[in-house]
Amino acid sequence: MGGIYALLALGIHIVYVSTKMINFAHGAVVLIGGLVALSLLGFVRQSHFVILIPIFFAGWGIGIFFNRIVLDPIAKDEHGKRIVCLIAASLVIENLCALIWGKDSIPFPLLPGGEDPVVIWKIRISPQGLWVFGFTVIAVVLTNIFLYKTLLGKALRAVANNETAARIFGIRPKQMISTGFGISMGLAALAGMLISTITMTGGYIAFPLTVKGFTAAMIGGIQRSTSCIVGGLLFGVIESITAGFITTQYREAVVMGILLVILLFRPQGLLGRVDREI
Repeated sequence: MGGIYALLALGIHIVYVSTKMINFAHGAVVLIGGLVALSLLGFVRQSHFVILIPIFFAGWGIGIFFNRIVLDPIAKDEHGKRIVCLIAASLVIENLCALIWGKDSIPFPLLPGGEDPVVIWKIRISPQGLWVFGFTVIAVVLTNIFLYKTLLGKALRAVANNETAARIFGIRPKQMISTGFGISMGLAALAGMLISTITMTGGYIAFPLTVKGFTAAMIGGIQRSTSCIVGGLLFGVIESITAGFITTQYREAVVMGILLVILLFRPQGLLGRVDREI
């Protein structure tokens, strides 16, 4: 499960880096990605890899539309108001999905490799988990290249750090924020397809996914993509240890307790750094 949490944390990291805001509707787009992928697979009857690009651009479009309709009108308001709007939008999307696809979880077609575990150094690993982890590694590499090596990525970070200074240099903040949301939502939609091969899709899972992604990002450090991955993997390990040695009923409570301690004593995360205003 650590790979799943890492993938969720990565999408939350991208929005934070480009807007300095937590996207509490992230899980809703993960849910849509899984359900739309399921419908496309049933329609085209092809490999999962055939629909990767359509799913990404579906998420991209949702992100840009979402930013334009929900966030643009309140762009100058306080963060608290935007957070409430994001949570409300997530609930609306989740219930619309339940109305269209039903309220129950739906089995999702597996990626190549099936369910039989792969044994690596006497450790039994699910092939579906390997696919999720592999995609997460690729996504981290591409995200870092985009944010730190391209002009568009540098413009996104400039807007997040100092919107006024970025505007002076000719960068359009609204376009950059919209782009950041689009990329994050595109990755969220792809994550929804991959995660569904392990957890199924559908049902009321949007907000729990958002909370777990946020928790993973905060444990590792939301400022850096690699820290988010470490946080996600650590989240999964703690859950597994708790379930194995204590009980499955308290595994999430233990992780949330650790998150509370980190927020109190090291809010930048275990591997994060303190942001300084310029």
